[in-house]
Amino acid sequence: MKKRRLSILLSIVMLFSLLPTTVLAAGNYPAANAVSVDGGKSFQSPSKLYYKNGDGNDTFSGNAGDYNAHYDSATGTLTLNGYDGGSITVGGANNYTDITVVLIGTNIINGSLTNDVGGDITITSESGGTLSITKKISDSSNAAIGIETGWSSSYDSGKVTITGNAEVAINMTHNGTSTHERAYGIYAEEDITISGDASVDITCATQNNTTGGGNCNGLRTDQNVIIGTNGTIKIDVTNAGKDKDNGYSFGVYPTGTATLTKVGNMEVQWKKEGNSTSYSGGAFTKGATFSDTDHAINVDTTNCYASYRNGKPYKVTVVNGDLDGPGVVSYAKNNGNFLAGDTVNIKPYEKKSNSGEVIPFQKWTSLDVTITNSTSPSYSFTVPSKNVTVTAMHSPFVGAPVFTRTDDSKGTIAFQTVAKPDGGAEYFEYVKVGKENDPYEYRSIAPQPTPVSTVSPYKYSVSASNYYTGGISNIWRPAITVWQ
Repeated sequence: MKKRRLSILLSIVMLFSLLPTTVLAAGNYPAANAVSVDGGKSFQSPSKLYYKNGDGNDTFSGNAGDYNAHYDSATGTLTLNGYDGGSITVGGANNYTDITVVLIGTNIINGSLTNDVGGDITITSESGGTLSITKKISDSSNAAIGIETGWSSSYDSGKVTITGNAEVAINMTHNGTSTHERAYGIYAEEDITISGDASVDITCATQNNTTGGGNCNGLRTDQNVIIGTNGTIKIDVTNAGKDKDNGYSFGVYPTGTATLTKVGNMEVQWKKEGNSTSYSGGAFTKGATFSDTDHAINVDTTNCYASYRNGKPYKVTVVNGDLDGPGVVSYAKNNGNFLAGDTVNIKPYEKKSNSGEVIPFQKWTSLDVTITNSTSPSYSFTVPSKNVTVTAMHSPFVGAPVFTRTDDSKGTIAFQTVAKPDGGAEYFEYVKVGKENDPYEYRSIAPQPTPVSTVSPYKYSVSASNYYTGGISNIWRPAITVWQ
């Protein structure tokens, strides 16, 4: 019985050894004539496999050492080497065929890169090759899509992967004037993956839409988006809808989930409708699974901007001021998450009294960073490996108060201010020098002093007596800003 089983096994092995090697090596790749460049010029095997920019449909003039597009049907590899032409399309009689696009040098597609039969598209490079895809349409029955697979309802598959150190830039514009024009940087029926050291820069616009409908997206998929790259991702979908009250957008729109495992730097800008909180748009339509322990994440829903940068994050907070730095909208917020070594620029708020008079900036204070020029309103510092709080101090006082002794227990304090307190929420108090940061050391002045001048600087004079028994040195006196 064992001998019989061995005989059958040997027969099977011999049978496989007789099969042509091409059968074993073949993958699910499109035939040469199923791949076209420059808007419909198809490859043919074996004579038309090397395309040069400007070649006609029937004559491809390139060769192995001189070409701008070359297709290898044995591996399903389309190599672009300085390509500059129209749309590139995978079609043919066989469904679900996959293609790999290898980038060498600078490549340009005026149109789209499309797999019409529901197969995968992989774009890669080992030499930092780039690909720029640009398209403008007005036909309301079609979508403006840069890279596309599985769009037809006939197909339920198709993935897009950008990997290696490929750099892909996509600019899609739909100029139609209907209610739901569509512009997507990348569309896939299945997953969209950006990995390795790849970088992607996408701009989409549906600028004439009367509603927008959220159909302006950088990445659009019926399944998942997976981002794990050391490269840079930028998505701008702000130009959605004809005005602020029409149109909204999402940078990344997966029906499934969006997962970030790693990104060198990712920025997303979107649009929200001005007249409806229901159409607020967003960086991600359903949120995303991102780690805020190994990425500096800033999401600004007011200004419709989000950033994600790989590294341990540290929070910088500016009290009474705004900040500017990597990954935040310039001087739009008083806090942000940064990486150690980032340069953060700070500036104080303009502070006014209740009467509308400006209270001048005095100085910066911080326990977390050394401020070498504390009186400079515009200041920059390097983020250390810890959270940082910086405070802008404002003071209405002109110069220092002057104390004049009248006897051993009394005196007069004279001072000037550029603004007048309103007598309600704003008022003067005494505090000892050196105790300015202790709120429990302040003492009230009753009655509140009134200015002896009618224009700024306002001059005041107030009598003071010793608070404790003993010498005049114990008198409380104003030292810094004392308005509450």
